[in-house]
Amino acid sequence: MRGARAWSVPSKRRPEAAVVRSRTPPTLPDSLVKVSLALPVAIWLVVVGCQPSAGAAPEIELAWSVQPEPPRTGPTFVALTLTDRTTGEPVEGAQIRLEGTMSHPGMKPVLEDARQTASGRYEASIDLTMAGDWILLVEATLPDGRILQRQKDLPGVQTGESGI
Repeated sequence: MRGARAWSVPSKRRPEAAVVRSRTPPTLPDSLVKVSLALPVAIWLVVVGCQPSAGAAPEIELAWSVQPEPPRTGPTFVALTLTDRTTGEPVEGAQIRLEGTMSHPGMKPVLEDARQTASGRYEASIDLTMAGDWILLVEATLPDGRILQRQKDLPGVQTGESGI
């Protein structure tokens, strides 16, 4: 008979004929499954990470002034003013810490506490020890316990006497 299929009978000589093959539905590649599981987690992390932290103080405005201008190596006077944007009132009683650091690694940061000199006004003198690009970081603990963090870049600090 032409066109008829021949069926093999399992035998000891042909063990492969004893294998029963079943058809399984197609599955997604493992990499696609992993991406589909990881994508929602990544989106959640971005959304959560881009929100201000619970202790942040976005309604507090920080105004800076640095003398001399432009900044030079040596003692540098920093004046800070904290104001509540919602009320327009100065923020009193904050504990403020300044950190001056160079933009390149390997430089020990310069730390200084600011003192309140008037209602909402805080002052400090920080020693910029070498020429180059500096970054001033301020961390203020507000009277209610929230933390305010801001950064000010001081690019191109030159060598010279500050005159303060």
